Amino acid sequence: MKEELVAAWAQVLGVAIPDRRLTEVMQSLEGQITGLGGLPAEELQEVEPAVLFEPEWSE
Repeated sequence: MKEELVAAWAQVLGVAIPDRRLTEVMQSLEGQITGLGGLPAEELQEVEPAVLFEPEWSE
């Protein structure tokens, strides 16, 4: 996967991702797609959702 592809997907989806964050987003997305990211459902039971979400890239 390339940063240019992530940037293109973000544009199509209307999501603003600054250039300085593209590498991090690309690596995260690659990990999730290939099964290297995330947790199995069993480990997510009893986990409380975040109360507040503050994305850094919106600043």
